[in-house]
Amino acid sequence: MLNMNDAGMFVTVLYGILDHITNTFEYVRAGHELPVILDPAHMPWLPPLGNGQPLGVLDTPALDKQTVVIPPNGALLLYTDGVTEAMNEWGAFFGREQLMTMLSNGDISTARNVCERVLEAVLAHQGAELQYDDVTLVAIHTSA
Repeated sequence: MLNMNDAGMFVTVLYGILDHITNTFEYVRAGHELPVILDPAHMPWLPPLGNGQPLGVLDTPALDKQTVVIPPNGALLLYTDGVTEAMNEWGAFFGREQLMTMLSNGDISTARNVCERVLEAVLAHQGAELQYDDVTLVAIHTSA
């Protein structure tokens, strides 16, 4: 199928299964952004960076398979690169560091709060600058 890809298109993928009893999230990542885990103290962390390669580039891409545990009253955030690659008028990306910094401060008591805070920060960063990528956010909040 790769030889039929004349346009050189590729896709990133993150496929995961959440066990809501143990709060474990097992996932396979192919070039997609790393999930962010938020603990009750609002300190975000990232799983170790594996070798997940986008689909459509290589015949046999390396996939990154990992399992993370979402702490009680914590959250898991999945997002597309439209978040980290949102540009402002000077061409500066929003970036992962800014995402992690803004997630370390503020209300993460619900999945909705997490998504709304990220979206507000991205929109403030980009201002009136046109963007050419989607911004997709999925958050899961755990109970105690």
